[in-house]
Amino acid sequence: MNKHFIKTLSLSLLASLFLTACSITSKQESGSSSSTSQTSSQTTTSSTEVTSTTSSSTSSSNLETQTDTALDLDAIAAGDFSSLAGSWMNSHGNVLVFDQTGLVSEDSFWSGEFVWSNGLLTTSVQASSGVGGYALVLVPKGMAIPSEFFTDGSDPSDQTKDRLFGAQNVLSTENFDPFYRVSTALPHSQSNLETGVTLESGQVSIDYATEKIGDKAWIVLEGNYTRTESVPYNLLQGSDGSLIWVYQNGVIYGDNNQLLYTP
Repeated sequence: MNKHFIKTLSLSLLASLFLTACSITSKQESGSSSSTSQTSSQTTTSSTEVTSTTSSSTSSSNLETQTDTALDLDAIAAGDFSSLAGSWMNSHGNVLVFDQTGLVSEDSFWSGEFVWSNGLLTTSVQASSGVGGYALVLVPKGMAIPSEFFTDGSDPSDQTKDRLFGAQNVLSTENFDPFYRVSTALPHSQSNLETGVTLESGQVSIDYATEKIGDKAWIVLEGNYTRTESVPYNLLQGSDGSLIWVYQNGVIYGDNNQLLYTP
């Protein structure tokens, strides 16, 4: 099988998956306090507008905190998402969060159906209430992204780490911006405790975090306070790039499962 045919096949699979995602969604709402990062044709991923966006400089520092968990594509394809769980961030500060149920977001969802292409696993992410969608590709560490995915070269990403990337068509290496894991799996051990505290919104969680652990100009990156199948929390980022998980019961965790506050 020649390289031209392989390239045509892989791009056809990617395009087919993206068109499926787009065909069943409508224009996404803006102004949501919680979002899942969306990606464009250059994989410059943009999330539904939340409180603010972060700078590339603070975000890039967090890319170095990836855990040792390795993606198990066979298990994920079979419905076991434990190796995918955690928070993933690209250099622009966009975040994707996964737990044991899959993608955590109030504004987007994934299809849960997977396609194998060139040894990589691909699924579709779709907006819950708006036009938009993209193919999400999962790449385990130690594996190069095939050149068939790029128009102008070979894989520019860090192959020593697990990666996720979104695409709507063929990619450019110049603008390629994959997601790397920046935190460990959720939920945390005390997130189900009965504390007498119930936080109701992203802004409330920001005010609460400021009161309990200090003001770092917190912004909401992701949240799931209304998702009944997951332990409710908001993921906040400080002006110094730090990440914290503010659970609806008032328990706050930092990176590496560090318990910062409990009521």
